[in-house]
Amino acid sequence: MERTIVLGSEGGTSISDTRKKCTGCAKLLPATTDFFSPRKARKSGLVSRCRECLSTGKGPFRRRPRRPEGALVQRCIRCKHEYPADLEHFPPKAASRNGLASRCRNCDREIARDRMRRLRQEQPEHVKRIKRAYLAGEAGRKWKREQSRVDNARRRQRKLSTAFDWQSRYWTQVLELFDGCCAYCGSSGPFHQDHFIPLSDPACPGTVRGNIVPACQRCNLAKGSRHPYEWVGDRDAIARIEDRLACHRAMGEAVPLE
Repeated sequence: MERTIVLGSEGGTSISDTRKKCTGCAKLLPATTDFFSPRKARKSGLVSRCRECLSTGKGPFRRRPRRPEGALVQRCIRCKHEYPADLEHFPPKAASRNGLASRCRNCDREIARDRMRRLRQEQPEHVKRIKRAYLAGEAGRKWKREQSRVDNARRRQRKLSTAFDWQSRYWTQVLELFDGCCAYCGSSGPFHQDHFIPLSDPACPGTVRGNIVPACQRCNLAKGSRHPYEWVGDRDAIARIEDRLACHRAMGEAVPLE
């Protein structure tokens, strides 16, 4: 709402002052950028609330309070479940106040799968070209090698009837827990993903959190299919490894907090 008030005249020319009413505090203020923020989409070129109302959050259209940076949980805007506010459950987003996206990783995966499913149905040849170009590059060849290793591990798991629940981010977590060192000798990489309790042992839980450790090639080949108690021998070293594996096991997928 704008009003033009005639203040007077000089030499036959009238002097006017255009004012605008703030929808927040209902004050009649000069319609300038000193009192209202600019907005090109508006007819007047200004927002409806004055700068004071915007800065204090007054008026009928108050901003929803943002979640504080130190919040322990965060609600996904899509599935409405609450998860721990960390990168384990929410993708990173630099523009966000706490550095996390508003959708959880599970919802992001579902959206990506639906998008790719529609793309395969609508443009199958385009998807094939993208896949061929990706596999021809270094990143694609690396992914193919890793996928072949995972497929072989799953095939072995099915044959032995043991569990398989392993992802690349779990491996990153294991490396952080062991400080980027071999779990047995403490040397630096490259590492093999070794089953702490070997698959040939009846007590082996499988390829899951809490049973995979980083091992250098020398230690992994020397250990083979022997039980760690038999091969390591040092009970203190075994207790240290088991403590870190217990920490990794506790970092399992969070149950939504209702």
